Amino acid sequence: MLCEALSASVSRLSEVLCVNTADELQSQRLLHGRGRCYAGLEQLTLDYHPGVVLLTLFAEYPALDVLLSALTESINTSAQPETALIVQRRYLYGVPSELIAGELPDKPLARVGQSVFALQYLAKQNIGFFLDMAPGRDWLAAVADGKKVLNLFSYTCALSVVACAAGAESVLNIDMSKAALSVGRENHLLNDLPAKQHNIQFLAHDIMKSFGKLDKQGPYDVVVCDPPSFQKGSFVAEQHYRRLLTRMLPMLAPGADVLLCLNAPEMASSFITDMTDELWPEVRFVGRLSEHKDYPESDRERGLKLLQYKNPDY
Repeated sequence: MLCEALSASVSRLSEVLCVNTADELQSQRLLHGRGRCYAGLEQLTLDYHPGVVLLTLFAEYPALDVLLSALTESINTSAQPETALIVQRRYLYGVPSELIAGELPDKPLARVGQSVFALQYLAKQNIGFFLDMAPGRDWLAAVADGKKVLNLFSYTCALSVVACAAGAESVLNIDMSKAALSVGRENHLLNDLPAKQHNIQFLAHDIMKSFGKLDKQGPYDVVVCDPPSFQKGSFVAEQHYRRLLTRMLPMLAPGADVLLCLNAPEMASSFITDMTDELWPEVRFVGRLSEHKDYPESDRERGLKLLQYKNPDY
């Protein structure tokens, strides 16, 4: 028998799968066990994207068979019985993913509002889109109109799509992964936002080795910085965030809006704010963005930190 939180998540899935209109099929987190708000479920998350249910395990879950049976039944008795059920085991070497039931869509997509983003299942740890960045996307949509945007550690450029759709004057996406940037180009095309027509650039570059290419195109009116907390050989927050902040400051245009992100449960938001107090004495800390309702946290400092700043308007 499933616990109350899991039963509620399965019921929520059933409600989602009753929707028949494609535009209404929205990507969403159904259960955020990692937030430690549900005893015994700390090791799992459950997500829905159109055509796919993704169960991610961060440790062995003893009642997995019961949970998979409930999810499969919910799918089979819905208006969309072809929906795929995938289990990803993050705790195993290689982070294997397994298709349990259903069929993968020919072109898997995340859908948020009217925007869509390409997804990749089964082959990689990260599928190409982060649902928990919803507050950051909303923030960017509110400030990007007419602005020159720098998207640091852009990954598959979802934020660039948001900025472009919101009327940004230009966006420079930078990431060391050419493959991720290739998906980023695809994401712009999927949303009828071709890069050339909207002044969007994709730069495959390790900025920790050289900031020259960014300096030449600055300053920037909006900067989003969402680095990995630990990526061997490229960026380790404890070692590199200070240098990044130091080099970023001259790139900020007067009145620039900045969003600094940190996704490391073991590091509190003070890791960033202490450094900005020291290194950015004239830049105002506006506040921390609220988490999305689908991501409850028993200890907020363990969750995703999204910190908003405002450069003085000289």
